[in-house]
Amino acid sequence: MFVGMTLVCVVLGWVGYQLNWIRQRRQATIYPMGVGGVQAPGALWIFGEEGVSELHVGPAYYERTRALFPEAKIHSFAPEESGEVN
Repeated sequence: MFVGMTLVCVVLGWVGYQLNWIRQRRQATIYPMGVGGVQAPGALWIFGEEGVSELHVGPAYYERTRALFPEAKIHSFAPEESGEVN
């Protein structure tokens, strides 16, 4: 009984971790350049998540995006100047 409950808890914890990763990926502010053609990392494909081949993000989000999308090539861009003259 103890082994069975432990196994169930481990499986449910793993599923929760994967679903949380998917939620974070979908909440990230990203500009995908290529969706598909790349397998989603880990076991995310089991839950229907598609891989992303390329992303464009601001420099402040580079590290977080790298952690959420390890399969993608990340392009960091500098924010454009407003062009206003003081």
